[in-house]
Amino acid sequence: MNLSLKFDRMKTRTVLTGRMCFVGVWLCLVSQTLAVDKKVVVLGVDGMDPKLLRTFIDQGRLPNFKALIEEGDFRPLQTTMPPQ
Repeated sequence: MNLSLKFDRMKTRTVLTGRMCFVGVWLCLVSQTLAVDKKVVVLGVDGMDPKLLRTFIDQGRLPNFKALIEEGDFRPLQTTMPPQ
């Protein structure tokens, strides 16, 4: 394996881990200041295209995802380059 490629993968993993930690801390702080009794669940589905998901929800083909979005929030997750 090329040393440069290995370093890029390690860098990508480090950045992703840092982002996930930041989001986790941010969610904890926000949940404590807004509503102490509520819990937060972050649901990420690997390989799911958010545009395709929206299309299927609009067509009425995914009522459970529609209910989740209506009760909470929906944000597309960033992808990694290169894909891991």
